[in-house]
Amino acid sequence: FLQKIAAFIAEFSGVSRRFSTRLPQRAMNPDEPELVSETLLKQRRQRERSKAALSAAAALKRGKRRRSDKEPAFRRPETYVQRYLKAEQDDQRARRNLRLTRRRQALRKRRQDEPQDSSVVFAVLVRDSRDASPKVKKILRTLRLRLMLQGVFLKLDNTTEAMLSMVKPYIAHGRPSFHSVNELIRKKGIGRPNLKGRGRVPLSDNTVIEKSFLGEIGIICVEDLVHEISTCGDNFAKAAKFLYPFQLTKVGDGIQRHMLNEKKHNKGGEVDMDAFINDAL
Repeated sequence: FLQKIAAFIAEFSGVSRRFSTRLPQRAMNPDEPELVSETLLKQRRQRERSKAALSAAAALKRGKRRRSDKEPAFRRPETYVQRYLKAEQDDQRARRNLRLTRRRQALRKRRQDEPQDSSVVFAVLVRDSRDASPKVKKILRTLRLRLMLQGVFLKLDNTTEAMLSMVKPYIAHGRPSFHSVNELIRKKGIGRPNLKGRGRVPLSDNTVIEKSFLGEIGIICVEDLVHEISTCGDNFAKAAKFLYPFQLTKVGDGIQRHMLNEKKHNKGGEVDMDAFINDAL
């Protein structure tokens, strides 16, 4: 029994000696890949993920700190005075344009020069309205124009004409053609499934229109919606309510010159809306 134990110890020492002599040779050979355990690899990946998360959180914190640093600690009194004067001038201009529009409408009524068919206009917000008067802001909210380069379809009547005249420097409006209405609705149209809901559904399929509240009034496809908007039909209000305000991305050189002219001379008016829509698409 003792001889067997001695032979086992001698054999084990020989095996360990062989491994000990091979390990340095394997480590010194650059051609052979280094063997790493799976547990060590998992630990490395976990450390890398933790490091990436910490760096992202630090970058977000630095960005917030930079934005907060840009905000002034206090505002000079002249800033508030300028804002008040600008809002007051804006309010006076809106009242003046409203009076002129009412006179023009009364003159047309006396001359019996009222248009037989109502037309459709496309209005786009082309100027920042943060410093506008409260009355102008309220009209822009009524027209659903809250962000820059947002556009909506409107039915041109006496009320709409008066509202557009009061917010003239801030918007550009014009009469679009059937082709422009079709391209705008098909490329940038987003509808709401419910009249009182807030869901946003792209018009990628006719079933979106058919299953909405427009299906109850006979508008079941995109062609029906385009026809109702372009011809200003009886259900124009519901069709326009179904469409969210169109968010345009850019404007062309002609529209930029128009915006510069409005900003310089404080004048508004109709523009070539077909060119506006084609440049924005």
